[in-house]
Amino acid sequence: MIEYSATYIMFLGGNTNGILRDAEVFFGKIESIILIVRDNDMLMPPNGLVGTPVSAFHADKSIFYVIIGNGGTTAQQIPVLAALVAEGCSFEVYDINKGNYALLWHYSGKTVQ
Repeated sequence: MIEYSATYIMFLGGNTNGILRDAEVFFGKIESIILIVRDNDMLMPPNGLVGTPVSAFHADKSIFYVIIGNGGTTAQQIPVLAALVAEGCSFEVYDINKGNYALLWHYSGKTVQ
């Protein structure tokens, strides 16, 4: 299990609950989640989660983000990644699947690794 002191970003899609369950296998209980939804999204967030529209997302350089890259659409993902890079935030992007995970991108706020 990987344990981070981080804010997690997920993207609302058809299997958000399943992706969250899979992510918690690797990261432990995830307490701080920003669930990104499309502006005017008709899909409702799962119970207990509040959606943040793409246009309302504001990156905070003082926060380390762990992004669960599964779910949602590129219309949700690309603007969030662009905002994080523009603000100089540090983050990691993961692909989560049952039984495994892959680190896709580590960004330190200045250099791509």
